[in-house]
Amino acid sequence: MIHPVKNINDILNYANNLQDHGFENQDHELILNPPYQLTLSLDSLLLLARRNRKNKINKIPRPQNAWVLFRKDYEANKRIQFPDQIFKMKTVSINTGDEWKI
Repeated sequence: MIHPVKNINDILNYANNLQDHGFENQDHELILNPPYQLTLSLDSLLLLARRNRKNKINKIPRPQNAWVLFRKDYEANKRIQFPDQIFKMKTVSINTGDEWKI
């Protein structure tokens, strides 16, 4: 049974356990040494959202992929830089995609 991640130590333990199952240590390395300065803390970035979609209350959510994590941090960065601006999700995703390709 998979339990939801509760704190950063759970995340680091998960990354360490991946190596026990034959995965490379890349996940652990990325967590400890991200390729750029993160806006969000690792706790807030990597913890799963608490809300559940309709009719899926008992389902375990899929892990967030690199794009989702990058987009979440990118949006937080822009909201800090421009606190008075209203962002449309479509625009944020397009701008994030442009940065992602770099």
